[in-house]
Amino acid sequence: MKTKLLQMPAVRTAPAFSRTVPTIEQDVNFNIQSIANEDGTCPLCVVDLPNQGPTGGFCRAYLDMEHIDALIAALNAYKALP
Repeated sequence: MKTKLLQMPAVRTAPAFSRTVPTIEQDVNFNIQSIANEDGTCPLCVVDLPNQGPTGGFCRAYLDMEHIDALIAALNAYKALP
């Protein structure tokens, strides 16, 4: 008699991407890690930014590929302002 084993698919992860960006006030460190959603499709980008608010810690955002493209486009538009 064969036994069927229920196996959960492993979550695919990509290596973490970290950068330090100098700004006018202080250097900002940010980390980006690519993870897959629950069914293993449509990788998401997890962005943790420092939060200077009253609670401190980090501000976390989950972005899919179209949100990343929109963020890049918005930053490029801002950079092009006079």
